[in-house]
Amino acid sequence: MEKEKVITRLQKIVSEDTNLAPDKIGSRISSVVSVLQSCNYDKDNSYIVQFRTMISDLRLIPGVWARGNYQTNEELKYAFLNLVNEIIEDINIIGLPEPKTEKTPAIINNNMSQTQNQSQTQKIAITIFLESIKDELTGRQMKEIKEIVEQEEDVNQAKPKIIEKLKSFGGDVLSNIIANIITNPTILASF
Repeated sequence: MEKEKVITRLQKIVSEDTNLAPDKIGSRISSVVSVLQSCNYDKDNSYIVQFRTMISDLRLIPGVWARGNYQTNEELKYAFLNLVNEIIEDINIIGLPEPKTEKTPAIINNNMSQTQNQSQTQKIAITIFLESIKDELTGRQMKEIKEIVEQEEDVNQAKPKIIEKLKSFGGDVLSNIIANIITNPTILASF
């Protein structure tokens, strides 16, 4: 709400009836508190606290206040009008309070991920496979296969030549290589 509109509204509340009876003062106090809260006055603001004290001091006994700070209607009316005029003067000089922004706590998400892959099983399988081949092939036979791999850049073209070379070593060689691989305890457990 704009400063001028708040001041106009407060002036209207206090000027509506010059003969303020206690019940009318109570409703006017409630109106002022409502206006102040609508323009960012906190419920713990000293003005609002004073108005709430005035309301709680209202105890109607014809012409006299049962307890509190005010002994007559005129004292209460005077205190109410002075407090509203003081608020109007403060708004003219200082302005309206800024809206309070809720401070949102910083949210920190810390996601830590650690991954460790072990390729031990693959290394064991490769080692077993290579040992099985070395156990069954002679040094000369190993050289012949290496030569084929080195000569052919394309694996697809080297594959049929390697198969032919292995066949030329005899069927027992290939069978023994595969049997050694399969019967290895590590491979056999995963088979």
